Amino acid sequence: MEGTLIHVKRRASVDKWIPLDSMYHRNYDKDSAQTRFGLGTYCIALEASDSISPDPAHRAKLDNFLRSQRTPWDGMDDLRRMFAKQSRTWTQGTSYVEVIAPIGVRFGSRSLIGNQRLEFGVRTMPCADVSQISIACLTQSKGEIIRKRRGLSPRFVKTHPTHRRFVFHLPEQYEWGKCILMYRGREVDRFAIPGTDSRLSNPKWRVFSEITGGIEPLMTLPSGKPLEAHLEILLHLLGFHTAHYGMKEWPGDKSTPDIVAFPSRGDWFIVLECTSRDADTKDKLGKLSTRCKELSAIADGIKVYPVIFTSLRREVITKSDLAKASKEGISLVTSDDLPELLDAAQSMLNDEEVLAIFQRFVPSDL
Repeated sequence: MEGTLIHVKRRASVDKWIPLDSMYHRNYDKDSAQTRFGLGTYCIALEASDSISPDPAHRAKLDNFLRSQRTPWDGMDDLRRMFAKQSRTWTQGTSYVEVIAPIGVRFGSRSLIGNQRLEFGVRTMPCADVSQISIACLTQSKGEIIRKRRGLSPRFVKTHPTHRRFVFHLPEQYEWGKCILMYRGREVDRFAIPGTDSRLSNPKWRVFSEITGGIEPLMTLPSGKPLEAHLEILLHLLGFHTAHYGMKEWPGDKSTPDIVAFPSRGDWFIVLECTSRDADTKDKLGKLSTRCKELSAIADGIKVYPVIFTSLRREVITKSDLAKASKEGISLVTSDDLPELLDAAQSMLNDEEVLAIFQRFVPSDL
């Protein structure tokens, strides 16, 4: 947005506009921006408000109109809060506007090869200046904190215009680690690296390792029903109470989701579909969206988060599938994203932290 001038005004009369009285800016990290705006990237928002002369008769007419609809809303306050997701306390006679500037730089897929080689990507909007990107990596090994930094030199950017991969070599043993993504000197994203011994403190992971021999079986993706069982185990390791409905045929003519996963606490759950082919094969995305809305209504309005997993690489996902998943709010998880979920399974994250990971897989402009 550099060089773009934005005027924020309100109408004072038929041919006169005046600036709003109160203006300020706020920064939203990636997770907050995803929740508030549906944008999975760091955002800067200009927020402005002002008082206007209220018209009680007009407001009452509008409120009653909304209450009388086939899908009724209890006036404008209910519509703003529940449909527009505006948590701000609204009063009559107040006008409010937000101008949102997404930074457009965030972490992409990553993989931890063994315990020592960490490789990950950075996803950017076309307008981002990649020469302004840098990564800070911190790990603690035997009580000592090791600090490393990586950037993209102008020469590298010129010769590798589409390259956004970073590699860090980690200590053989470490208690914890984290990577911080910087853009123009501002933190825009971060993720934690599970310590080499973190899995030992997770009883589910210890039992899994005893039965399967370690993480390697989850790194190889089967197809068909074995893929569903594979992902049900992963959801179990992430802390969910799972039901594998796709394992058999059920009575009725409605589509059956492959897996339903409830968190240990919280008024929401996940519905997961699995495929080894394109995400929208046989209208999978449309059917998943419809089924989630039906299940939400049956479950007294509890929020349902649709997720589709494909064993394809993200680079071969079609633009039409990404656009449809974005429109329907569906998390599109690929084989490239598996290492991040395995990291989370070893880290004993809470339910909301795991949900935030899935929400980042809802396609955006990045």
